[in-house]
Amino acid sequence: MRAGVDKERARRLLLRALIASLCATALVAILDIGLGRFADTDWRAVLTAGALALYSLIALLATNTADDSPRFALATFVTCSVGLLLAALSFWLPGEEHVALHRWAWGALFVALSEGQAALLLARRRPSDSELVRGILTATLVLIAVVALMAAVDVIVLHNSGSSQGYVRLMGIAFVLDILGSVLMPILRKVEQTERKPPA
Repeated sequence: MRAGVDKERARRLLLRALIASLCATALVAILDIGLGRFADTDWRAVLTAGALALYSLIALLATNTADDSPRFALATFVTCSVGLLLAALSFWLPGEEHVALHRWAWGALFVALSEGQAALLLARRRPSDSELVRGILTATLVLIAVVALMAAVDVIVLHNSGSSQGYVRLMGIAFVLDILGSVLMPILRKVEQTERKPPA
């Protein structure tokens, strides 16, 4: 019961943060368009509010997995919190001297986006899923993690030496298989549901 209450409280908080950030972004944009200017400070404010909206949305998706996958939901909340902090700092601390911060911010974004995709897939699990669908889900989740890790390593670690063609191709293959698995699951569920229906 307590977990359910905390889940609903977190969801309400994230919804409010999402609404507030979207309104703040629109307000700053409207004011600047009306005044006919867009200073650096205004752009940074818009980007910060946009980052808050994005990370709030990803964390909101993770709340749907809190009951069945609490550790995953917690990990996503942590990633979103760290990612938002890094994004805000990178917006307000531009320049070559902070390039490492910017790369870590991009790395956190890649991981958070992957967690958001995984949260969508986990939230759509059904007790009636066949072994085939469950197997594809597991494989797709692994591929999502691989793509996120490779993208983060690419932007954080390999930026100086440059990524090899083989590395980029491997990441591209994993990404395509990841998307394929995400698309196949709802189609297979629909096919299996149709096959289970008794003939008229």
